[in-house]
Amino acid sequence: MPIIASDDKQVMDTKIIAGKLRDDETRFHVLLDTLPFIAFVITPGGQAEYYNQRYITYHGLCPGLEKADRIALLHPEDRSLLVTSRQSAMLEAGEYIVEARLLRLDGAYRWHRIHNKPLIRDGQIVAWLGSAIDIDDIVHAKLVLEQHVSQRTAELEAANRDLTTEIRRHQLTEAGLRASECRYCTLYNRTPMALHSSSADAKLIDVNDTWLSMFGYAREDVIGRSPAAFMTPESAREYSERSWPEMLESGGELRVVDYRFLTRSGRVFDGRLAAAGEFDAEGKFVRTWSATADVTAEKHADRALRQAQRVEAVGQLTAGIAHDFNNLLTAILGNLELMAKARGNDPVRTERLIAGARSAAERGAKLTSQLLAFSRQQTIAVEPVDLNRIVGGMLPLLRSTIGAHIGIEVRPSPDLPIAMADPTQLELAILNLAINARDAMPDGGAIIIETAHVALGEPVWQEEPAAGEYVTVRLSDTGSGIPDTVRERMFEPFFTTKEIGKGSGLGLPQVLGVLKQLGGGISVRSDREEGTCVSMFLPRAGEAAANTPVAEPTETYVPQPQTCILLVDDDADVRSIAAEMLGDAGYGVVQASSAAAALYALDHAGRTIGLVLADVAMPGMNGAELAAIIRRTRPALPVLLMTGYADNNLLHSTTERDVLRKPFLVAELDEKVRQAIARSRMGTGAT
Repeated sequence: MPIIASDDKQVMDTKIIAGKLRDDETRFHVLLDTLPFIAFVITPGGQAEYYNQRYITYHGLCPGLEKADRIALLHPEDRSLLVTSRQSAMLEAGEYIVEARLLRLDGAYRWHRIHNKPLIRDGQIVAWLGSAIDIDDIVHAKLVLEQHVSQRTAELEAANRDLTTEIRRHQLTEAGLRASECRYCTLYNRTPMALHSSSADAKLIDVNDTWLSMFGYAREDVIGRSPAAFMTPESAREYSERSWPEMLESGGELRVVDYRFLTRSGRVFDGRLAAAGEFDAEGKFVRTWSATADVTAEKHADRALRQAQRVEAVGQLTAGIAHDFNNLLTAILGNLELMAKARGNDPVRTERLIAGARSAAERGAKLTSQLLAFSRQQTIAVEPVDLNRIVGGMLPLLRSTIGAHIGIEVRPSPDLPIAMADPTQLELAILNLAINARDAMPDGGAIIIETAHVALGEPVWQEEPAAGEYVTVRLSDTGSGIPDTVRERMFEPFFTTKEIGKGSGLGLPQVLGVLKQLGGGISVRSDREEGTCVSMFLPRAGEAAANTPVAEPTETYVPQPQTCILLVDDDADVRSIAAEMLGDAGYGVVQASSAAAALYALDHAGRTIGLVLADVAMPGMNGAELAAIIRRTRPALPVLLMTGYADNNLLHSTTERDVLRKPFLVAELDEKVRQAIARSRMGTGAT
């Protein structure tokens, strides 16, 4: 047996160690090239040791090794910030994070969040590990969001903050480098990105600590299982039937796909999976290198923006239609009431026809309120309610509506706090949800209605309420559940899965609109083939009674024969019937079709005007603007405004007592006019 000299043995050991070091460096570089964001390693002296493939692809070239070469790729306005931050970090041997614009190969600058952290071994900095994540789309998306939905961004701001926190968490790199041979393992397990690898048969062969933390499992519980086992059923089918076969044929190309993942605790979150396949020299698939990011906040923000835009557009359209519809109802109800005072030759038949017509018109007014519900512009009568009493009182109606093939069980909570709600709107919402549950169980099933007092955390979906304590009504069914694609759109106005003629798509939007106006919200939890649970959250009744305004003193006013009303409305039918109503109540009337005509009539009517009755929504100068002019020029002249809208931004400076809501009856008109004139005579003010 040959004898190896000790010097030769040392040389051989040195070569073995050097080879192992090179192998570790290669594995580390493979990991950096797999990451879907820019990454690089810098020596303590400032020279570049390694740029990953994403860095080179993004700039279209491999930058030089010196600091000046890298700084040249920054936007001129951002360079001094990076240099200053680097100098401070080097003095303190600490990490630093800056947001700056990087030059892309097409000449465009895009915002990135740049994170540099020292790798320390034995008390000395051995290298700097850097990363840069593209946040340009997020920056511009936030600007667009602020411009278009500035009035509805309270919840969206919380989501954006959560998203920013999530991005920062994903940017942090935990790496402890004690020896060259554990460099890869340390970076793999401590990176804040959830990493995993899969074999050719789609089985997990490795996961890092962040992945385990994100999903809530121990390593021995997941190795050997398919990534599809940690997805919702629909995402699992997408992964197994389409994405995985495409990965096997990808040739190493990076693929990014969004899925819905399921943690051990049952939490479902939106995740973005970036993966690249590793193939050997013969083109045979070896494994995947994959990274998963939680993008729930980003998805939530995007859904919130789309929903706000849809609801705002449809709400504006609905409010306009409701205004015209209420003008028509005002004319109908007024004519019917005058007909009732001048009956024909057959009083019984005339009375029956008048009552039927009035009933139909009142149903139209109720429909207007329902149309406005999902745009959150209706006026609701909020009062303290006992949810147990409401639900119990509705049970006979629900049983007759739902049918005998579906069982209904009520589970009232004892000692339930009083809630704030509109009883009529709440009953309609419960009925809508019960009907939806019935339609999901054509072959029969069960509906459980529960009440409870709950404390909620931060919302996950746009329709859920803010964190706090609420009183809830919960309806659960044993139906077929709601698919993910339908869950995304179920609160969108006019969206329905029912056949044509069997659903308008306004039920759930109306329920949501009412709950949001009350300061509450709604939550939906559903599993395919296991049923759906819908919870309506209402605010608890607190000190509402203490805030009720004290009624102001009034006096009875009897119109004098000379009392003259200036009636202003651009709708000829409304103006005509209102004039008839006023005349029938004993007032004189001067009519004007516009605000300009009204101002002319005030100066040239030839009669003393005792009150101005003006519509709010008129072309040109509106009623609120007319009232402001009269207030300045004739402070003693009272103004009563009419509106067909359930709510109107033009009335922000006008109290409810000085507004007449369309449609109205003679008695309502007469009472409002008397009160306005009486307040003016008492000096309590008018619009």
